[in-house]
Amino acid sequence: MKKIITILLLSFGLNLFSQVVPEPSTTFYVTDLADILTDNEEVRIDALIREYKSKTTTEFSVLTIKSLEGNDLESYANTVFRKWGIGTKAHNN
Repeated sequence: MKKIITILLLSFGLNLFSQVVPEPSTTFYVTDLADILTDNEEVRIDALIREYKSKTTTEFSVLTIKSLEGNDLESYANTVFRKWGIGTKAHNN
């Protein structure tokens, strides 16, 4: 089983069953839907993730959302993992 590191930062407003999981960015590792990060913070976090990936081959992304609206984090996170395709078979991490 793949070992995947993903950070989900939560704030307030998303419903797992009525809200579509956002499309993954093809150029950026940070998706701030809760609008809690400054542009500079997003750029800095993205740079740190890129550096870590280049040193370890481990992939992860940061996603902030407004709320789970009572839904469980694990189900939402698994939906995001599958849709975004985080990790690679070659490195199994």
